Amino acid sequence: GRFFEAIQDLEGSQGHQGPVYICRFSRRGNLLASGSFDKSVKVWRFENAVACETFNEHSLNVGDLSWSVDDQWLVSGGYDKTVKCYDVQGVKMVSSYDLSGFVLSVTFNPLEDTMIWAGTSQSTLHLIDRRASAPVFAFKNEVGAASMVNALDMPAGPGAGFKLLSGDSRGMIKIWDVRAVDPNNP
Repeated sequence: GRFFEAIQDLEGSQGHQGPVYICRFSRRGNLLASGSFDKSVKVWRFENAVACETFNEHSLNVGDLSWSVDDQWLVSGGYDKTVKCYDVQGVKMVSSYDLSGFVLSVTFNPLEDTMIWAGTSQSTLHLIDRRASAPVFAFKNEVGAASMVNALDMPAGPGAGFKLLSGDSRGMIKIWDVRAVDPNNP
């Protein structure tokens, strides 16, 4: 096998105090976000490996992160059953949403940065409008079967904004056409 050498080490005195379970580059690649079992989200400036912001908003482990297309917003999902939305430039949490089950996956809609999808340990996919005070829509991944929603993604190319990809604990990968989702008729 081939071994690779790390070009940069981001731990040091500014690092997390527990295992890191998620890290994501911003779309432009100049920022890095990390989420940890220490309950924190850190935003790093990649060019100098300095943690520029730390958000301590979760009460349990951080399971997933997603950047908006313009890198202004960052969303985190946690084992405390919440989704948190941060204004990265304003350095503040702007909203928090309570869901059913551990939040295992989150993703922004690449065409509409106010729309966020979240998947939970309770086999549920939630649509969140960050302008609203509560999730606007939820549906079950599978009726009658426990299948945690472990992974979510939305493409930025063809199908952007209406194809939602999910991976679950039963080994299934699904592509959802979310144009059929009507938040006014759950």
